[in-house]
Amino acid sequence: RAALELRSPGHSDRAWALYSLANSLSDRFLKLGASGDLDEAISLHRSALDLRPPGHSNRSDSLHSLALCFSNRYDNQGTIEDLEEAITLGRAALELQSPAHSWRPASIYNVADYLRKKFQKFGASADLDEAISLHQSALDLRPVGHSDRSDSLHSLALCFSNRYDNLDTIEDLEEAITFGRAALELHSPGHSWRAMTLYNLAGDLRDRFLKFGASGDLDEAISLHRFALDLRPVGHSDRLTSLNQLANCLSSRFEKLEAIADLDELISLHRAILDLHPQGHHGHMKSIDELFLLVQKRIHRHNMAADLDECFSFGHSALASGEAGNPGHSTYLRDLVTDLHSRFRDLDNMSDVQEAHPDHAASLHELLIYVNDHFEDGDVAPVTDAIVAIARAALKRYPTGHPDHVVSITTLAAFFLRRFQQQGAVADVDDAIVLYREAVEVCPSGSPASAPYLHDLARCLSERFTELAMSTDLNDAIKFEQAALALRPQGHPDRAESVNSLFHYRQLKIEGRGASIQSARPTGTTSGSRLKYLIGDIVFDVLKGFPPRLLDTRTGMLCDRDSQIAQFEKSGEYNQLLSSASALDALAQVAHIREVVSTYFRYVTLSHRWGKLEPLLHDIEGQVIYDLDLTDGLRKLQSFCLTSFQRGYLWAWSDTSCIDKESSAELQEAIGSMFSWYRLSALTLVHLADVSDTGGLTSSEWFKRGWTLQELLAPHTVLFFTRDWLLYRGSSS
Repeated sequence: RAALELRSPGHSDRAWALYSLANSLSDRFLKLGASGDLDEAISLHRSALDLRPPGHSNRSDSLHSLALCFSNRYDNQGTIEDLEEAITLGRAALELQSPAHSWRPASIYNVADYLRKKFQKFGASADLDEAISLHQSALDLRPVGHSDRSDSLHSLALCFSNRYDNLDTIEDLEEAITFGRAALELHSPGHSWRAMTLYNLAGDLRDRFLKFGASGDLDEAISLHRFALDLRPVGHSDRLTSLNQLANCLSSRFEKLEAIADLDELISLHRAILDLHPQGHHGHMKSIDELFLLVQKRIHRHNMAADLDECFSFGHSALASGEAGNPGHSTYLRDLVTDLHSRFRDLDNMSDVQEAHPDHAASLHELLIYVNDHFEDGDVAPVTDAIVAIARAALKRYPTGHPDHVVSITTLAAFFLRRFQQQGAVADVDDAIVLYREAVEVCPSGSPASAPYLHDLARCLSERFTELAMSTDLNDAIKFEQAALALRPQGHPDRAESVNSLFHYRQLKIEGRGASIQSARPTGTTSGSRLKYLIGDIVFDVLKGFPPRLLDTRTGMLCDRDSQIAQFEKSGEYNQLLSSASALDALAQVAHIREVVSTYFRYVTLSHRWGKLEPLLHDIEGQVIYDLDLTDGLRKLQSFCLTSFQRGYLWAWSDTSCIDKESSAELQEAIGSMFSWYRLSALTLVHLADVSDTGGLTSSEWFKRGWTLQELLAPHTVLFFTRDWLLYRGSSS
């Protein structure tokens, strides 16, 4: 740059300075990848070319280098105009280079490479034919011993391989293999292109195997792919392609020879592929399925105990993937369970479970509940019975005191309770009670961790009381719910659940009723009472992950959980639900009630930058916010609630006024729950207090907040509003 500054327009060496700086910028782009360097290099090369008109001795150099820059930009950005420019400039350079010109082989090679790229983009055979012809001409100018001969051999092999893929002419495939072998001989260990040449030659040999079935070709392809994979360690950009192609070759050989060594290696490769497709990646479930099928083959052939660990991992991934609705998913899980049952049907191999992954029993329980919820009734019994048998046996081997012991037994207990509610078999609720009693006994006396187990045990006992009318069950239910309530002091999020449960158990005892109790809420003898308690149960379930306080957008009042439920039970939606749900069968009732309840309690979250005089919880508690004297903060809160109401939402949440910041425990819990609260919200409104109707979005101070990233990622839907609470629609600035 300093040299260029000293060579002003008209200086005899200005073209050289432009050209040299352009080359340096191009080299830096190839090293660091900054597109600005490449754009500047192109601009400088153009300026140098203008100073080297037709007839200038160095014009071909500028044409050649400018063509290379355009090709590199095409590789980087994919703009076809850059590739066309590269071809045009490359051809012009060739016309000016005599047969003896030192750069002629490189120019021929580059134009051939540009034409091959164009063929890959558009598929025109003429481009590929010309590329092959030019590469052969370049090879002729690079005799044995020439430093660039291996590059020409490699590229010719690639072109012939492309033409074979396009035309299926075996002569092209043979040429590709011949040139590939010659290139590999010159690409000694350490050469930067060796891995690519190994990979390409292996692919051509596999193609010939698929054409003629010669085992030698497949064996050699596998060997070459292994060498290529060794040169592409973890973190290499091409490692995944090598893993996939080596796996394809081994799969072909395994289908032919069924050698266990090939199957073992295939499983190892697919584990490595799965590592590159973590949960959330679009290829995760495909990788899980492929690996499962391979492990399934090994189980069928060799009954290997180590494969059990893999099977449990598949179950976890399947449940966590969120893809349970896929058409083949039920078949996949059924096959998994069938394999597990086949392996342990005599239950003599359970020592394998003890030696295996510590989450196995919990995984079985999760699979059990998933299968029971998603398979047709006619199919579910054998499968669930199989998993129950496995889970029971595994649980016997699970030592008391193991960190996952309680999780495992309570998960199985929850399944038994669910199946009792669905099918009415008393044996299931008996099993649930035994398991919940064990969970309570394992927890230290007085530990808050035992509260949910005490509550669930009381729930099971009340369920059995409604079935068998044994007074001891109801007395025990009261005793255990009292113990749970004692561990849920004022302010505990589940205290209301225990209070309601205890109230209804006592009421049931006084009235002598034996009706069904749903999730700690007893049901009266009438169908209307049953429906009300079912609705209440679902309301509790829907709200359990929501913020405990919400603003009623209609009244402007802050409501705690009890107030929210009371509002619902007085609403027209509740009365309509009682009428519409009563005409449905049990299963349809649950789905319909959940839909209505979820819709009613949809809430909106506010994302904003705190300003002056933000209203806190003690400022608005017990007040109608629409009636309070205005401050900047209160005006924002009012506008937020009104905008939410205008959009059809009855509930709203703001971090300024819906959290008791004077309670350190509540504040810490709120901070930990913030992401899930935004995720569960139906809508998030972002208020940009410093953006006008025509202002720029990204200039807002809101983007500099520490919470901004979370509040952008968590919600499903986000709308931006200006300082005047008008929907932001973008600007030209």
